[in-house]
Amino acid sequence: MLRKPYVLLLTALLAAGLATPSYAADNGSWSVFPVATQLASRPYFYLSADPGTTIKDKVEVANKTGKPLTFRLYAADAYNTARDGGFAVRTRSERQRGVGAWAKPARSRVTVPPHDTVTVPFTLRVPERAEPGDHPGALVALDERVDRGDGSVAVGVRRAVGARVYLRVNGPTVPAVAVENVRFSHHQPLIPGTGAGTATISYTLRNTGNVTLGPKVRLTAKGLFGRTLLSRGLTRIPAELLPGQRVRLTEPWRGSPQLDWGDVTLTASAPHTRESASVSFFALPWPAAVVLLLTAAVGAALVIRARRGRARPSGPVPPSPPEPTTPSRPRSSRLRGLHDRVDDRVRVRVLDDDLDTDLGDEVDPVLGAAVHLGVAALAPVPARLGHGQAVHAEFLEGRLDLVEAVRLDDRGDELHAWLLTFCAVGTTDAELGAPCPRIP
Repeated sequence: MLRKPYVLLLTALLAAGLATPSYAADNGSWSVFPVATQLASRPYFYLSADPGTTIKDKVEVANKTGKPLTFRLYAADAYNTARDGGFAVRTRSERQRGVGAWAKPARSRVTVPPHDTVTVPFTLRVPERAEPGDHPGALVALDERVDRGDGSVAVGVRRAVGARVYLRVNGPTVPAVAVENVRFSHHQPLIPGTGAGTATISYTLRNTGNVTLGPKVRLTAKGLFGRTLLSRGLTRIPAELLPGQRVRLTEPWRGSPQLDWGDVTLTASAPHTRESASVSFFALPWPAAVVLLLTAAVGAALVIRARRGRARPSGPVPPSPPEPTTPSRPRSSRLRGLHDRVDDRVRVRVLDDDLDTDLGDEVDPVLGAAVHLGVAALAPVPARLGHGQAVHAEFLEGRLDLVEAVRLDDRGDELHAWLLTFCAVGTTDAELGAPCPRIP
């Protein structure tokens, strides 16, 4: 036989119900409440103490059923639930830091007869170094029985009821609230104008002080040019925001604009504290925006194509005129040996780099002009020449005699070289064919 797995659920009823004259926390089967004083009944424990002091009080547990019930009594710290900010307490297995660690019932287990009440004293010792401010908690009566359900998966439920304890440690109090992480999400119909737009505003409400707050939150939305679109107080907020606790909350906005640009502001307030936070929103019907972008893209493409068509030439482009060639300058015929009194004057010329002569042309070294012979190019001249001839003369002059000025084929490569032109004393510009540089 297979055993059914059980899931343990702990429920704590800590509401401020008025089911009994003593304002006890009640679930219909049993209730937990403070012992009434001589003046009046107390719905909760409201205690105040200095650090290092001890408080003694009593709690009552009432059984409303027709059979005896056994309960586990313990103290626990309180907190706000993340879902809606409700008041809740820690379980016995969780770590306690405030009232849960400081309060101790005289009996940890108590059995209550049918339709009867049991009073249990407890002691609360405040540490010397306890922080001033509020320390909420509860005295919990946990039913140790497990209610088993039916089915393939049985669910076990353990129920608990607690009486709230509001302890304030004397000292400086700082009320402070903060609004954090505001987000805006917009939902619009697929086709603009076919339905109402909705938006969801989510935010975190946090108690940054050391006292319990009863916050109020107001939502304000403004559109373009400062128009007020929405202004209302929110109701989906916790009645009590405990010290150090934070709650994530959402607020729907039905009928939000489908085309607008503005800000949403949340303002939280409590006695002696006020804080605001904002977020911007941009409402735009995205299907219409996509159509608009596609239309703009097509229009831009057509404009660019039309401009390119107008920029094309109507006929063939005429060829550019050839660049003028640089005429060669004949070298002076008076250049001879060392005794020719040559001045050291230099000019720069631009030569063609190919050095191609037409076959059948011989370059006259004296006249500097090409003579058409109608035969093949002459063979190289031996280097053994007399005085005043090429190579046998001055080294620089011999090199110049070997480089003949010819009209070369213009191939556009125009290699720049250095041509050393010496101007002998008494040489005129007419004889040289170009102005001869003068040194002052």
